[in-house]
Amino acid sequence: METTGRRYAVVGFGNLFRGDHGVGLCALEALEQAGFGPDVSLEYITGDYRNLMTCLYGADAAVIVQADVVSGRPGEVHSLDLGRFRTLAALDHRLPSRRVALAEMLGIIETAYRLPRELRIVLVDPDPAFDGCGAGLSRAVRRGLRRAVELTASVLERNGAVRQKGCLADRVYRIPWLDMTL
Repeated sequence: METTGRRYAVVGFGNLFRGDHGVGLCALEALEQAGFGPDVSLEYITGDYRNLMTCLYGADAAVIVQADVVSGRPGEVHSLDLGRFRTLAALDHRLPSRRVALAEMLGIIETAYRLPRELRIVLVDPDPAFDGCGAGLSRAVRRGLRRAVELTASVLERNGAVRQKGCLADRVYRIPWLDMTL
């Protein structure tokens, strides 16, 4: 298996049992099928951003994927660099705000150690009507998930991550435990 000597991290946040808010875990499942080698670490965190420090430690590039209402259009995907994400968080006046909590934790990590050279935050707008529906994703978020996976894979490849031989960049992903294909 080919390795680059570099380290990459993809962190999926969310709660699988809150419908579209489980998009982070589904993104990780699809990325596992995308065929990246052992240099790419896929980590799932259910809610405590403090665990993010160990996920990002030593990573050259990283992507964070989670559900977040940005535009209010279910399934829309927003790929933000750290500066744009911090601006978005600063404009969020909800209490409590997961967006502000994530921005604060990224600031702590940046002060205590360092952040990856490239850090992208990929946000997928959830469908509010699908919040209490248990495990599974709405049709709109399924479409958005595919785009989020493509964006994440492009960040990894742009920074030197290598897919194993025989793995196609454009493929069908299957998440059997949700009986879902995207």
